[in-house]
Amino acid sequence: MDEVIRINKLTKVFNGLVAVNNVSFVINEGKIFGLLGPNGAGKTTTIRMLTGIIEPTSGDIEIFGLNIKKHLLEIKEKIGVLPELANPYMDLSAWENIMIMADLYNLDKKVKISRANEYLELFGLSEFRQKKVKGFSKGMKQRLQIIMALIHEPRLLFLDEPTTGLDIQSVKLIRDIIKEKNVKEKTTIFLTTHNIAEASVLCDRVAIMDKGKILICDSPINLQKIFTSTQSLEIMFDTSSKDISFIPEYLSSRVEAKELISGIEISKDRDAIKIYTFDPVSLIAPVLEFSKANGLKISSVNTYGPSLEEVFLKIINEGG
Repeated sequence: MDEVIRINKLTKVFNGLVAVNNVSFVINEGKIFGLLGPNGAGKTTTIRMLTGIIEPTSGDIEIFGLNIKKHLLEIKEKIGVLPELANPYMDLSAWENIMIMADLYNLDKKVKISRANEYLELFGLSEFRQKKVKGFSKGMKQRLQIIMALIHEPRLLFLDEPTTGLDIQSVKLIRDIIKEKNVKEKTTIFLTTHNIAEASVLCDRVAIMDKGKILICDSPINLQKIFTSTQSLEIMFDTSSKDISFIPEYLSSRVEAKELISGIEISKDRDAIKIYTFDPVSLIAPVLEFSKANGLKISSVNTYGPSLEEVFLKIINEGG
């Protein structure tokens, strides 16, 4: 499989502050790669270096096998970019904004008109094509920006926090179209986000970044498998006349259970407990024994693997 992006020991320093610290990874063709991390982790700085907006302090960037320092113009012709803090021209219409972008890439007149119509329809903006952008909602502006990034049908698409602050309808539409572009057209997509659900749904691989460093990089599924201690056992009780607040102390006092438990949570409405453990099945017997001895009726028992959110928090905490 061809490599689309290869970066090696990439570093960026601003006035003595290390924003990106010795970062290396490879992204293969046709994949969706997510750079996940809290605000200030270094995600936007990384994407700005990869798109040629700023130069690295040190390190190498290759895109489509081309060194970005020597072939920036050629690379820019093949990529589309949705920056985090970009806005279309407010006093122009949606159509005019799209045509400006199409002309920057020297698209044929028939091609640009056909694509503009197709994308406006796809993104639900057809009826607003002649409206000035200053009257658009944030979600509409973001959809227009993505059209502008896609109009020349790039082989590689950079999306910096594409759904932050948007309404649910816009978020779903954008996610669906990102996935469709990737599946049908094999577009390689580099996505930065702090939205864990978004990364879990969209990405083939996720790199977790914090304080300028890549802490781990793998598929969402493999990341979840790594952290077996964040598996859990959830028990729902019929607690109309019973108190379950003493369950953590009871389980922690049992030798056979104590060694399996990494944490216990009691729900706010106090009718369920969630026990974090690397072996949920082995905890079922002592929980059933406890329930029987204390006259508690169990309404359901479920085991869960770790969520990507739990993995993320564990990695960030350990990395810090």
